[in-house]
Amino acid sequence: MTEASKYRSLKASPPRRFVPCIAGLAGVGLVGLVDWWTGSEISLSILYLLPIGLTTWFGGLRSGLLVSFAATGVWLTLDSRGVSYSRPFIPYWNALVRMGFFLLTALLLNRVRSLTLNLEALITKRTAALVSEVEQRKQVEREVAEVSQREQERLAYELHDQLSAYLAGVAFQAKALAERLDRRALPEAIDAQWLVGLVNDAAGQVRKLAHLLAPVQGAGGDLSLALSGLGADMESLFGITCLVEVDRDLPALTGEQCHQLFLIAQEAARNAVRHGQAQSVEISVQREPDALNLVVRSDGKSCPIPDDVALGLGLRIMRYRAGLLGGTFAFTSEENAATVVVCRVPLERDLNLSADSAPPTRFAA
Repeated sequence: MTEASKYRSLKASPPRRFVPCIAGLAGVGLVGLVDWWTGSEISLSILYLLPIGLTTWFGGLRSGLLVSFAATGVWLTLDSRGVSYSRPFIPYWNALVRMGFFLLTALLLNRVRSLTLNLEALITKRTAALVSEVEQRKQVEREVAEVSQREQERLAYELHDQLSAYLAGVAFQAKALAERLDRRALPEAIDAQWLVGLVNDAAGQVRKLAHLLAPVQGAGGDLSLALSGLGADMESLFGITCLVEVDRDLPALTGEQCHQLFLIAQEAARNAVRHGQAQSVEISVQREPDALNLVVRSDGKSCPIPDDVALGLGLRIMRYRAGLLGGTFAFTSEENAATVVVCRVPLERDLNLSADSAPPTRFAA
């Protein structure tokens, strides 16, 4: 915008700060008309405070002081008409008293206005700082979850590609040794065969552990299939009972929803075995009218319910994954179960199904 256009714009519309002052002067004139109509016997000086206060609040201290002087002049002019005082200075003294009252009101209102604006600015600043801190915390949680997932995948690949291959080589050498001992008809051949079996079992356990640590693969976004595989891995690897129960009428889930729900169930089941020494784990996915509930119940040791500060890394990551889906995460205890993990994910209304739902699918891995 050029200087000429700026000048035309300013000339066309007066500065906004003059608007409250003009309105205040008009208000003083209106109160003066009422004061003139009622006569000098009824004092209406308190009514002048209304335009003074509004002008000070919306126009600033200078505008308020100007309206205060105008109100004093109008009051003095109307108060001295047709009234005789014992001393000529009395009406001016009364005017000074009222002017002091008007000015004090304007000063106090301006102070309150300044404090209010400063408080609003402070609240805005603190709110922005709090929002920034919350965003930083979410970013840290996101990075921790991503690092945890990457390290888990790396560990799974190392177990599968390195340790499993190494154990396979050891088993091959042990088998060759057992065959040589058997050809020589040595009694140590039986021990060597037994050693081969132990190494093969260890290699199998390593492969199962790697499969459990690896992200869900081959499920094609099918949460039921992914959780049934998780239950089978938990039973095979840890020797526990893992029952998976999934409602048949689940809505179509995205790959991200399936992935995050699977990781929450995986972490909760592993925590139940690792920390709670559970022998029975039940994973269920229940459909509600407006939400999807993932519940992991387990027996074993009863764990105290931690507060937000005492949440372990695994629980914080599960809560973060639930937050990614717009859901909630809860870690509770029940009378017939040591621990219960509940992840509640809201569903869109257009995905709601009728009340006639099919029975859930049960997987006994």
